[in-house]
Amino acid sequence: MKYLVYLSRIVVGSVFVVSGLIKANDTLGFSYKLEEYFLPNALGSFWTMFYDYSLPLAIIVCVAEVVLGLSLIFGTKFKVTVIAITGFLVFFGFLTYYTAQCDPHAIITYTNSAGEEVTGTPMCVLDCGCFGDALKGSLGRSLTPWESFQKDMVLLVFTAFLFFGFKSQSLNNERKDKLLIGGSLVFTAGFSGYVFGWWMPLSFLAIAALLYLLIKWFYVKKGREWIILGMLVFISSAFAWYTLNYLPVKDYRPYAVGNNVTELMKTSDQYREEYRQVFLKEIMAGYQSDMEADFKQYLEQDTIYRKEFESDSAQIEYERSIFEEIKFGYEGMAYEKADSLAVDSMERNKLLPPVYYSMYYLQNKETKERDYFKSTDYMANRMWETWEYVYVMVNPKTGETQEVAKSEFNEEEWAKKGFEKKSFESVLEKEGYEAKIPAEFNFNDESANDKIQRSDTYTFLAVCWDLDLTSKKGLQKLNKLNEFATEKGYNFIAATSTMSKVDSVIARNEVTFNFISGDDKVLKTIVRSNPGLIVLKNGTILGKWGTKTIPSPKRMSKYLMKLER
Repeated sequence: MKYLVYLSRIVVGSVFVVSGLIKANDTLGFSYKLEEYFLPNALGSFWTMFYDYSLPLAIIVCVAEVVLGLSLIFGTKFKVTVIAITGFLVFFGFLTYYTAQCDPHAIITYTNSAGEEVTGTPMCVLDCGCFGDALKGSLGRSLTPWESFQKDMVLLVFTAFLFFGFKSQSLNNERKDKLLIGGSLVFTAGFSGYVFGWWMPLSFLAIAALLYLLIKWFYVKKGREWIILGMLVFISSAFAWYTLNYLPVKDYRPYAVGNNVTELMKTSDQYREEYRQVFLKEIMAGYQSDMEADFKQYLEQDTIYRKEFESDSAQIEYERSIFEEIKFGYEGMAYEKADSLAVDSMERNKLLPPVYYSMYYLQNKETKERDYFKSTDYMANRMWETWEYVYVMVNPKTGETQEVAKSEFNEEEWAKKGFEKKSFESVLEKEGYEAKIPAEFNFNDESANDKIQRSDTYTFLAVCWDLDLTSKKGLQKLNKLNEFATEKGYNFIAATSTMSKVDSVIARNEVTFNFISGDDKVLKTIVRSNPGLIVLKNGTILGKWGTKTIPSPKRMSKYLMKLER
C-alpha cells in the first residue's frame, strides 16, 4: 500500500502539473472554453453568473492545478491537498459526464441572458479543453467528453489510494524526495515530452523542486510548509501572468510561426485532386505510345481520311479531332486509375475525410416495432421493404415532441399545429483528416485573402478582435507599422469582428489604416492578444507578437533582415 500511495502521488501530481501548465500556457484560450460552459443553454442558468468572470476563474483553476500537483509530489499539507484534488476530479468528472450525455439535437427550454424563457437546442461542449489546444497540436484531436470522463475516473482511482496515506504521508524527508521528485521528473518527461512535445513542464518541475529543497534546507522553523506553498503559488501565477500578458510559450494552434496557412486550409478533397492530377499525368504519359498506335490504325482504316483534303489545314484539323477523341477515351480510363491510386495514397498518409452515417428512426410495417438504425445498414439490407420512416415532430415554441409514421404523416396538418420535423442525427463512424485551419479563415475581401495566403511580399496582419478592448497604445504601434509597410511596399491588413466600432475607433485614436471583417473565434485563435500582429510571406507565418511586444519599425526592419539572410 505504501508504494501504491507513492505511485499515485507521482502519477496524479505529475498529470495535474502538466495539465495546469498547458492551460496556463494559454489562459485566454481556457477562459474561452469556460465561457462555453457558462452559456445559458449549456450547464443551466445558475452557471451564467460566472460568464463575466471566466478569465479570473481560468487563472485560478490553472494555478490551483499546478500548485496541487506540486504539493502532492512534495507532501506539502498532504491531507488538504488530497481532499482538494479529489474535489477537482469529482467536479470535472461531473462536468465531463454531463457534457458527454448532451444531445445537440434535443429541444430544451432555458432562460437566456435577457431573463426570458426560450426554447432551443443545448450548447454541447464537445471539446472539454482539459489540455487546451495541446492535444490538437500534437496528436491531431482533443479528448472527447467520454474520454475526458474516463481520464478523470482513472485519476480518481489513483487518488483513492492517497487516503490510505493520511497518517503516514507528510512533508517529504530526504528518501521520499529522491523517490517522488525523481519519479515525477521521469513521468513528466514521458507524459509532457513524448505526448505533447513540450519539455517546459519538466523544467518547471525541476525549478520548483530546487526552490522547494532550498527552502527546506535554509528554513527549518515552524510554518515552512506555508512558505513552500507561497512559493508554489508565486511561480505558478508568474507563469500564467507572463503568458497572459505576452503570448503562449508553446503555440499549439495552426497559426504558429513556421506554419503555412494555405497548406493547412487544404481539405481532403483538395488533396485528393492534387494526388489525382499527379497520377493522371504519369498514367497519360504511359499511354502515349498506345494512343499514337490507335491513332495510326484509325487513320489507316478511315475511308474519309484516305480521300484527299482540299487543304493541309483541313487535314490537320481532322487529324487533331480524331486524336482528341482517342485521347478522351484514354483519359477516362486514366482518371479512374488515378483516382484509385490517389485514394490509396491518401489512406497511407491519413488524409481521407471522416466518415459519417445518419441514424434513421424506423417502424416495422407489420409488427409496428420502432427503433434506430444506421443509414448504412438501411441501404445494405434493403430495409425499406419491411420498415418505414418515423418522423419525430417538434414544436419549437413549447418543446413538445410527438412521433408519427410516414404512412400516417400529413405535412400540412402538422404545420398548422406548429410542429416541425426533427432532423436525423449524424454520427461519426470513422475519424479522418479535416483541414487544420477552417473555412472561416476568410476576411470577406478577396484581395486581402490573396495577400495573406499567397503574396510573395511581406504581409502584416493586425488582429483587433474587439475594438472596445484594443488599447490606444497598441493602435499607435500599428499606425507606425502601417506607415513602415507603405513606405517599403509591404501589405498591411487589419481585421476585427466588431466592424460597427470601426469609425468611432479610427476617429478617437487617429488610426491611419482601415479594417476588414473577420470571424471572432478565428481572430481570437490566430493570436491571443488584442491587438496582436503576425507577419506572413507566401502564406507562411514568419513572426507573431502580442500587444506589449509589437515591434517598432526599426525593430521590424532588423527582424525582416534576419529572415532574408
